[in-house]
Amino acid sequence: TSLNLSDLDLRAGCFHLVSDTGQDYWLSLGKSMGPVSAYIEIGRPDLNPGPGEPALFISQNGIRMSRQSIWQVLHNSGKAAGLTLRLSPRLIRHTATLNLVRAGKPISEIQLFLGHTNSLSTNALLHRLAIDNS
Repeated sequence: TSLNLSDLDLRAGCFHLVSDTGQDYWLSLGKSMGPVSAYIEIGRPDLNPGPGEPALFISQNGIRMSRQSIWQVLHNSGKAAGLTLRLSPRLIRHTATLNLVRAGKPISEIQLFLGHTNSLSTNALLHRLAIDNS
């Protein structure tokens, strides 16, 4: 919800993230590059953003989406796609975590992605997701 347009560098295919400790990181958009570009070029303008609205993701009212709005969009999209499970931000987060592990990313990068300040939190999540990270 806090990403702004200025946090993206589409030429480089990455986005800016500031950790809880204040460290700056630029992370790859990866496979999201195409959909994010299409949203910025086609989808976002159709939502009629307010003048100077910095938010990347905006609601139908033209202002920054709330976390509840994002949950609702995911939930409705999952239903429309005929998914039998409930699509939620948590499920997306866990799926992204699994993809990072399968891509061989180090625990430190996964920890950063998740916003964990303590590696024990990351290890606990990986354990809950039944990933052997030893």
